[in-house]
This record gives sequence, C-alpha cells and structure tokens, in this order.
Amino acid sequence: MIIVNTRFLVAYALSICAAVVTTNAAELFTRSTLDVELPISTTLEVLKPSSFNASQKYPLIVYLHGFCLADEAQQKYSFTASRESPGGGGMRQQTLTQIGIRERINEEKFLYLPLDAPHKTRSCALCNIAAENDNYLADRLTSNWINSTMSRIGPEFQCAAWAGSDACCNREQAKDLKANNDIEYIIEAIEKVKENFPNVDSSRIYVFGIATGGFMASRIACEAPAFFTAIASFAGATFHDESKCKPKEATNFLGIHGTGDTVVPIEGGKNIDGVLFPSFEKSFDILSKAYACKKKNTGKKFTLSTEATATQRRMATTVDVDVTNYDSCNEGVTLEQWRIDGTDHFLEEKTSLELFSRTVSWLLKQKKKGDSMMMDDAGAIEKQSGSDDDVIHKIEFGTVNPLK
Repeated sequence: MIIVNTRFLVAYALSICAAVVTTNAAELFTRSTLDVELPISTTLEVLKPSSFNASQKYPLIVYLHGFCLADEAQQKYSFTASRESPGGGGMRQQTLTQIGIRERINEEKFLYLPLDAPHKTRSCALCNIAAENDNYLADRLTSNWINSTMSRIGPEFQCAAWAGSDACCNREQAKDLKANNDIEYIIEAIEKVKENFPNVDSSRIYVFGIATGGFMASRIACEAPAFFTAIASFAGATFHDESKCKPKEATNFLGIHGTGDTVVPIEGGKNIDGVLFPSFEKSFDILSKAYACKKKNTGKKFTLSTEATATQRRMATTVDVDVTNYDSCNEGVTLEQWRIDGTDHFLEEKTSLELFSRTVSWLLKQKKKGDSMMMDDAGAIEKQSGSDDDVIHKIEFGTVNPLK
C-alpha cells in the first residue's frame, strides 16, 4: 500500500489526502496477449469475460481514461476529501474514485479495451479553469497535487492526455487537432483488435470516456459518430464553437455530469490558456442541432446510492439523477443526459460503481439506427480487484517517440 498525504487548503474547503491501494482478490475476467504493430507506441489490453467463447460474437467497449492514469492504475486509485455531501447535508469526509466498468465484464459479457492516449504532456492536464473563474484556486491546487503525486511515483512524469478539443486536455496536441487526430488512432487500435478477435461484433462497438476521455468521446460524437453504436461521456464537453461539430451522420450519445464538479464545471468555462469550453447544456444543444433532434423530454429521474449512513441524519443516502432525452433525431438515434445532483469530478465508491454500471448497461442496450431503452435500477455491485495472474490479451506496438 502506498499512502500519500498533502497539506494545503483548497477553495470550497477541500482538504485532500490520497491513497493508492492494491488488493489480492481474484479478477473477474481473463486476459491474453497479441503482437501487432501500430504507428504510435502503446500497449493495448483486451479484457474478456471469464466465460469467453471463441465461437461467440461479443460487443466491444472502448474506455478512454481520465487524468494521467492508465486503466490498470485507475482501478487502484482513490483519495479522501472533505467536501459537500452529494444530495445536500453539509461537509463530510469522503473517499472518492472513478471505477465501475470492469465490474460489469462478466455480467454483461463484453470485450473491454482500455485505451491509453497516444501522446503525453508535461502540462497540467486538469488545469481547465482560467484565473478569473471562481474555482481557479481549487482546480489549480488539486491539479498540482495530483501531478506532484504522480511525479513522486514516476520522476520522469509525463501525463497521457487526450486531445479531445481545443480546450482539453493535451495542450500541446490541441494546438493542431488536424495534425494530432487521436480519433484516427482510436479507430486504428479498434481495427487491430478486430483483426485479432474476429468475434468482435462490428455492429456493437461503444466508447466511454471519463474527464479528458470525456472530452475525447464528445469530439468523436462530432467528428466520427458513425463508427460507434453509442458513445458515453462523463465530465466532458464538446467544442465551444458549434461550427466545429458538423457530423455527416449521428449515433446514440449519453452525457453525464455532476452539478458540483469543480474541475470541469457543469456551467462551462475557460482553460488555462483562455480557450472556452461549453456548459453541459450547451454541449447538448450543439449535438442536438448537429443530429437534427426535434424533441426534448425532461422530468425523468433515478437515484444512486451514497456512502452516507443512517446515523448521519443530515446526509442524503441517495443522490438524484435528472434525465433528459433528445429524440426524433437523424437516423433514429437518441441523445440522453444525466445530471447528478451535487456530485463532484470524483465519486464515492458506491455511487461510482452504480453510475458506471448503469452507463455500461445503457451503452449495450443501444443499437445502430435504433431507439434507446430505459433501464431498471441496477443492483448492488462489488468493486473488482486486480491480481498478478497473466490473463490480459496484450497488443504490443513499437518504440515511444520522446516528447519534444
């Protein structure tokens, strides 16, 4: 176990310490290794359900990571913060994380491709807020703390971050998105997986991005939606300039954002270079126009659990999620947004497990040129833990080009 403590005050009374935790429980999936070549150096890991049958077709979910951490490390990462309780009730100490996709591999029976961003940055990938914004100090201190934490783990620290828009999150690559088209890389990686797994169901390829990966997923919805059956974006945004979102086709899209997010505010803002990114609502306005959606439905809700206990009388044990659907869109697709009351950029474990389980189920229920299907409440989900067993299917690429 590695424990990292920090001492600083963050706006909105955030005081943070971190823990990177490993456990020895058995994995819920099997792994294997592929040797292929791609023009950019990285390693692909394809996770399969333990009941994998080579003669059966499987959907593929591509996961685009958030800040810096590859998927394997993301599963082991959490930190503790004193922050506003989701759903109201005041401040309380909470352990926060972003997990819940791997836990569904066996139950939902899909192939899982956690894809690392092909480029790295030495800039602060989470510094998306300009100095005049109210939560600039909170964002900058949180980002600097995360980067310093990672620097101690790896002294030659560089952060893998997606070039998901002109505002986020690989600042070097975002200066020329045409020359640094991460979408081409994502699609090429998927094609390599399909070459090695003929049982990938090409009609059921999905992408789910978190934070920097959420911006990347939103970019895909603007530039290459037809390749994917459905796209989900958590804590991301599209381009502020809607002229940059002119797709020729459409796909099913789910956007998720916490109303208390201090890293990527739901109201939108500016990055550290002064480049605008839109609010959650404006992102959907842009996409709904791009997909020619004609109808907006509001009023639906569901709830997620929090870690609050019955003895904490003022604390909410559940948090509301407001659902908005946009339909009558091109090609019969549906846009859907989930607005989570009071949650931040990171979530309590119980909330995260339920939310991402629902997200996986939502993705897998979508079909090309089909309608969305609402779900029943998800059941209880346990966190999966890694082991040292060699059960990942790996795809090795060439050498890394040093960042200049």
